Amino acid sequence: MQEFFKEYLQVHGYWVLFLGTFLEGEAILIFAGFLAFGGYLNIYLVMLSALAGSFLGDQF
Repeated sequence: MQEFFKEYLQVHGYWVLFLGTFLEGEAILIFAGFLAFGGYLNIYLVMLSALAGSFLGDQF
């Protein structure tokens, strides 16, 4: 079950984070930080996705 969750997050985690930060979701960014700390997501891709989502959400 844990492998399925890890694979699912690696496929969908970054675009969900992008969408969440685009829509002003700070809670999803905190959750993504915990997932990166746990090794489920790459911290650099989390930062890039959150930066892009926040910036584009602000500009939109």
